[in-house]
Amino acid sequence: MPSTKLENKALQIEISYYAAARLWVDGIIDPLDTRKTLIHALEICDENPPQKPYIVGNPQF
Repeated sequence: MPSTKLENKALQIEISYYAAARLWVDGIIDPLDTRKTLIHALEICDENPPQKPYIVGNPQF
């Protein structure tokens, strides 16, 4: 068991629902849905058209 206030706070913050409630993360994926969610995310990335490289020109110092 944690013995200090700091240890108690650290254990509380470790819980993923704590971060989700504060919008630190976009959501929590159920472990059973991980594969389906990852495939969906990769399909979305694959649909993104190639982007032209961003060239800023010649920097002048």
